[in-house]
Amino acid sequence: MSNEIKLTEEEVKQITDVRKTYFNIQTAIGQLELTRINLQDQEVRINEQSKSVREEYSKTQQGERELVKSLQDKYGIGTLNVENGTFNPAPEQPAPAEKATTEKK
Repeated sequence: MSNEIKLTEEEVKQITDVRKTYFNIQTAIGQLELTRINLQDQEVRINEQSKSVREEYSKTQQGERELVKSLQDKYGIGTLNVENGTFNPAPEQPAPAEKATTEKK
């Protein structure tokens, strides 16, 4: 003879619901962890891109300084109009010693 006891349909439904809830929770945790992994990978890529852009920015600044120095060595101090490709030299300022001599005359 068996001592087996049959559960009620309501009890079986409750147990099944609890198992489904646990399964859904486990699935949600897995999805969240996958999302976290993807976000971390994305953060790594963003940081790499940011570093690359910052390096390019620094190189561009250095190139600009070299270009400005080259143009100043060639043309002197003045104003550059990039739109029409012209350079207007700045008016020459007398040196302080020359200015003092000029004012006494």
